[in-house]
Amino acid sequence: MKGFVLALGLALSAILAGAALAGQPSAAQMHVYGTVVSVDRGKSTLVLQHAALETMPAGRHKCRLRHSSDGSKLKPGSTIEASADTRHNPWTLDAVRILN
Repeated sequence: MKGFVLALGLALSAILAGAALAGQPSAAQMHVYGTVVSVDRGKSTLVLQHAALETMPAGRHKCRLRHSSDGSKLKPGSTIEASADTRHNPWTLDAVRILN
């Protein structure tokens, strides 16, 4: 009986901890700001010269566009901001907004 109560308590703790974290953005999801260096519309990718991020210095990074239609609006020299999923390489950009 004590084992059952302990297991039930641990299960409830895990559920409550998961619920508390569910509203927080993933550490792999970052806001990026930068300049488009090149665009490959056929592959829905681009190279982004980005500003310093939370976890890395400024630099160039290859990115994939979640929505291929975003590629039709982009050109080298475009300044953009976007949400980047950095769990995989290339990063996946979403909510792309052209600033210039």
